[in-house]
Amino acid sequence: MEQQEVVIKLKALRKEFEKDGVSILYMPIPVALVLSDVCDALGFSKAEQDEVLGEEASEAIREWTDCRMWQPREQETATGPVSEVAAVPT
Repeated sequence: MEQQEVVIKLKALRKEFEKDGVSILYMPIPVALVLSDVCDALGFSKAEQDEVLGEEASEAIREWTDCRMWQPREQETATGPVSEVAAVPT
């Protein structure tokens, strides 16, 4: 991969972090999560990502990701059904 391609991917990753209007300067994020996202941005395979993160961090990231899967849930209100987004373990 050429350096300019890496720059573009890392810039896209930064924009993803800042999509809610919060600067990356003010985000308390575990380094394992940042490395995992960098690996994703660079297009690393699962095996490559596991190699970069190490066994303990890879497992923690998998568990965290499984718990963060968002699924819509229907809820009845006085005026009708409302879709609600809920975090549920898979």
